[in-house]
Amino acid sequence: MKNGETIKSKIVYSIAARENAFFWWDPWHPMGLLRDNANAAGLRISASKRLLTVSSYIVNDSWIACPNPKIQVMKEIWDGLQQINRPSGIREDMVLWRRNQILTPSFIANQVWNTVRVCKPKVEWSQSVWYSCNIPRHAFMVWRGSLNALTTADQLAIKRIMKNYCLPHVLLMLVS
Repeated sequence: MKNGETIKSKIVYSIAARENAFFWWDPWHPMGLLRDNANAAGLRISASKRLLTVSSYIVNDSWIACPNPKIQVMKEIWDGLQQINRPSGIREDMVLWRRNQILTPSFIANQVWNTVRVCKPKVEWSQSVWYSCNIPRHAFMVWRGSLNALTTADQLAIKRIMKNYCLPHVLLMLVS
């Protein structure tokens, strides 16, 4: 969940034409997804208005009046509309990626991965497990074993998942 929020914070919608962005469903507004704000306030969006675009709320290049100014969340949404300026030099709606506080239209998966991954220092055994001539299945098992994360019978007994488990050498002692 944390990674999803991190990625969402890097995506910015630039609405120039305002014809492709959905008013309630796209995060083009400073408040984010307007449907989430409306639902949190208990406001229901009628089926006929769910698929309206941002341009549907504009007449003569200015925002229409707030339909329900008595409802607090609607007033907050319309107050937020005043903060939105049409970007200069851009003629169409775009999804922009925030990279080092700079907005770019290019999206690079490597940057997303570097944003969400957790970097830890290399461990000393990594070269002996992950080398070029290894068999991947064996390397995976050695890796899990080095983390003490193999699902073995004794591990299941320790975690109390498996009942009535006896170690083989204890069983031999009981038989003899």
